[in-house]
Amino acid sequence: MRVVKLLLVSVLVLSFLLWSTPNAQAKGTVHRILISGGDLEGEVVITDVGLTSLLSLGYFEDFMAGEIEPPEILSEGYTLVRQFRNGSTYQTFDRTVYYPNEKGERGYVHYLGIENGSSGYDGKWYSVLPEGEMAMQRTLVSLSLTPFLLAVTETGEIYLLDPVTLEQVSVLSIYDDQTKKDRYSVTHLGATVDGQKILLSDMQSAHVLDFSGASHCPAEIGDFVMTSLDGSRVLTRDDLNLQIRDAKTLGLQHMLSAAPIFPSVNGLYAIGLFSDGGNSYLARLDTQDYQFGKAVPLENMPDTHDYKGVWELGFGQFYLTNGERLIVWNLWDETISNDYENMDLRDAEALRQAGVTIEPIAARDGRLFLYPRLDDTETSGGGIYVVNPHEGAQIRHWQRGLKFAHVIAAENVFYALQAPRGADAVQIYMLDAIEGQILNSVELPVGVTYLAYVRLDDISNVLVCSVTNKVPKSSSIVPVTATPAK
Repeated sequence: MRVVKLLLVSVLVLSFLLWSTPNAQAKGTVHRILISGGDLEGEVVITDVGLTSLLSLGYFEDFMAGEIEPPEILSEGYTLVRQFRNGSTYQTFDRTVYYPNEKGERGYVHYLGIENGSSGYDGKWYSVLPEGEMAMQRTLVSLSLTPFLLAVTETGEIYLLDPVTLEQVSVLSIYDDQTKKDRYSVTHLGATVDGQKILLSDMQSAHVLDFSGASHCPAEIGDFVMTSLDGSRVLTRDDLNLQIRDAKTLGLQHMLSAAPIFPSVNGLYAIGLFSDGGNSYLARLDTQDYQFGKAVPLENMPDTHDYKGVWELGFGQFYLTNGERLIVWNLWDETISNDYENMDLRDAEALRQAGVTIEPIAARDGRLFLYPRLDDTETSGGGIYVVNPHEGAQIRHWQRGLKFAHVIAAENVFYALQAPRGADAVQIYMLDAIEGQILNSVELPVGVTYLAYVRLDDISNVLVCSVTNKVPKSSSIVPVTATPAK
């Protein structure tokens, strides 16, 4: 039902754009939002696609429910100026004012209208969609946190870097001196929405750093997957189950059948990749009710090992690849719209390389970003590939002379770790996510193996965390079975 509603909203928004602004293009979600008013000091800029995707026109306002009477307002509103990118600048599309609901329920919006145009929605009041309300609350929380680029070493040091200057801010240690004699490979790392916990997994164990303190706390919680949109829950997984945990206590609430899980960046959904008797299929998980939707079969896929997925918010696409095959899933009608074997993208420069895994970084504005994951410098190839997944064409090849061991997306930039992974001295690059040029770089004289971008609360306090791992009743363990797609 939620997908149908979003589809109808998208049709409404598209019609609205074409009708009200003949020269405007329906580009999906906005690229940047300027927020002022409320309890903010000055104007803040939001470019995180996980937030802008749900604060965009039609995803934020509940147009489907219709106009409401002007409510009694007891607090100052937050003005949202929503903008699309136009080359190297941003162009304002519209303005709306958000007012919190004093009763703690969904807030209200006073839609001011589009820039240099008009519509039938101008000047009217609407309720905020539930997802939009959660996104707005998450946005306001994030503004009180500090962003960091984390660079994790083989021996468990976490270097906290300023995400713009790349200067070192602090260093945290996961392991004690005795454990540091061994080398570990970090596999997953994330933070809770309130910025008070880092959840980290290596090949042997999991750890929690609590910033109501900051000493490491070994815990049996599985690998970090994602946080829910409202920040109340954390998803982790092990080889057997997907676990839903309370974000504050990390206590186990529910378990679902295990599968490789690929979260959306806004925390609203995740995609599960399942294998059952030689058959493989995709199913979408709603993180609000933790129910999997209809299973969509994948043809000629006997083995799902090493497949990686990435979402494109606003365009309703999910891309799945194992380095040789690229599958495009249309989330609106839940059909496979494209399936490229052997990464045959009709380009003179083949993406596929023997023995090299090609991993997705992000998908934005109809472009899919991939990179060959290189653990050493002896392998040929490198850089970042920019692909149009809908036309089956490679568009660009950025920084082809550089070899990367790990690349992540963060707002409007990519961070790339130079290969070889774990070298005694390693270069970290910050690249523009629009054109691919290097914006900054730093060399760390340590064996960095993993990068992550997080927002954290005060990191000066140190307390020991406590983790509950009580297994719920069997009724909470929900198996997923394949339902043939209609």
